[in-house]
Amino acid sequence: MDLALDILLIILVAVFAWVGVELALTVKKARAGLVPMLDELDTTVKKANATIDSVDKTIQDLGPAVQEVQPLLGKVETTVDALSLDLLHVNDILGDVSTMTGTASKATESVTGVVEKASHAVNSAVAKVTGRADAAAARLERAKDDVEDAANAAKADVEDAVVETVSSDSGYFTYPTDRDQS
Repeated sequence: MDLALDILLIILVAVFAWVGVELALTVKKARAGLVPMLDELDTTVKKANATIDSVDKTIQDLGPAVQEVQPLLGKVETTVDALSLDLLHVNDILGDVSTMTGTASKATESVTGVVEKASHAVNSAVAKVTGRADAAAARLERAKDDVEDAANAAKADVEDAVVETVSSDSGYFTYPTDRDQS
C-alpha cells in the first residue's frame, strides 16, 4: 500500500502544482487588466481634484460679491418704493387732469349754449328791424354749426387722450397694450 499512497501523494502534489500555476496565471491576467483601470481612476481623481480646486477658488472670489448683495437689495427696495410713490402721485395728477378736461368740456357746452341763445336773440332783433329774417337765420345756423364743430373737436381731443391708470389695489403701474387701444 505504500506504493499506492506514494502515487496518490505524487498525483496530489501535481494537482496542487497545477492549481498554483493556474492561480498565478489568473492573478497575472487580472493585474494586467487592473493596471489600466487604476490609471484611468487616478486620472479621473486628479481631474476631479482640479475641478474642486477651481470651484473652491470661485467660491472664495464670490465671497465679497455675496456680501454686497444684501445692501444692494436694500437699495433696490428703497428705489422701488420711491418709484411706487411717484406713480401714485402721477395717478393723482392724471385724475386732476381728467377732472379739468371734464370741466372744460362742460364749460365749452355752456358757452355754446350761451352763444347760441345770444345769436338767436340778435338774429331775431335784426330780423325784426331789417325784415331779413331768412338771411339772418342762415348766418345764425352757420355760426351755430361752427361753434358745434369747435366743441366737438375739443371733445374729441379730450376723448382721444390716452390716460394710463394705476391699479389702486396692487400699487403697480398698468401700461396700455395694443388690445386696449383697439
